[in-house]
Amino acid sequence: MKKTAKARVLGPYKQGELWRIVIVDAAGRRRTRSAPTKKEAQRLARREEKRVSAATVGHVIAEWVRERVKAG
Repeated sequence: MKKTAKARVLGPYKQGELWRIVIVDAAGRRRTRSAPTKKEAQRLARREEKRVSAATVGHVIAEWVRERVKAG
């Protein structure tokens, strides 16, 4: 079974005049968001981190099933 990666937010990184963050979802897809200042990029990163780390019902059920299979 393929191991799934956790969703995460990387950055902020300086890119020209803007600051960039990278959002990687659990499927490995990447997207970027930009902000004019480092402070705004950090705020955006915190907000995105909360959004991507929120557990869905499907994720919770899948985790429960994995634990039950391990336990026997």
